[in-house]
Amino acid sequence: MRTTWLLAFGFLFQCACVVSRAQSHVAGPDSILGKFYALNDLPSDCPINPSLLNRSAAGVAKFGGASGVIIEGGFFITARHVAESAKKRNRNKIRVQNAAGDWQELTITETDLTFHSLPYDFAVYRISGGRFDGIPARLRTTPVESNEAVFGIGFVWDPNKKDTPDQKKTVFGKIADANTSGQSFCEYTNEDDVAVIEDWKLEEPGCANTDYSKFKYRAREERDPLLTMTPMSFGMSGSPLFDKDGLIIGIGSNVLSSTPLRYDPLKFAVYVKTGNIAKSLGGH
Repeated sequence: MRTTWLLAFGFLFQCACVVSRAQSHVAGPDSILGKFYALNDLPSDCPINPSLLNRSAAGVAKFGGASGVIIEGGFFITARHVAESAKKRNRNKIRVQNAAGDWQELTITETDLTFHSLPYDFAVYRISGGRFDGIPARLRTTPVESNEAVFGIGFVWDPNKKDTPDQKKTVFGKIADANTSGQSFCEYTNEDDVAVIEDWKLEEPGCANTDYSKFKYRAREERDPLLTMTPMSFGMSGSPLFDKDGLIIGIGSNVLSSTPLRYDPLKFAVYVKTGNIAKSLGGH
């Protein structure tokens, strides 16, 4: 898990908040923005319908120390950097919780979209063993707009507590910037196996001509990213971001920890647009 990176949003909801669909909005920054909520400790102004939260959370899976999500067609999606870490550790199992709270283990198999050359931090596996009792999530294919209401779900853990139990948590927020076509975030690092991000740069048309003279490695590039006004925490890499209707619009990639844009790393995150994933999945 990269020290200043990402993580992923989550929890299996038994939401106590009672809100109608007509009230599916995001409250202001002073109330719920930038905060993590456990399933038994939701805000009084919970902005998403409980049944929608439960349905969305069902396919969110734990993959090692990170997250991912089961989607239609028998696929499992996570972040590519999570897949690379799993490959080193020979991991091919994910874990989900059913409605009763019991854990189920599923086997996943690599596809040609697990380790690919595309400038996007996502990885696609096929589910090849085990049983999933929930309803698979769906990718949204229509364009995402800035200021749309969103919520994220994933597994969160405390790096200071080795015995921290698995916890699904959620965050609420909005899209900070969806208009990044042709732009890239470029990651610089001076370490190899456990990479620490030293800098991020927003560039157009990409990272190919970047001067990396002060850095030993360029770990990766994220093209056409989705920037959100939501926090990320350890364990949330690969986690899904949902729109107010429960469609997946992003896969957790990184936090904005050091950029020329001066974003607050506790409130801003980088996601892979699922529109780009859907295009890649077209022939599968």
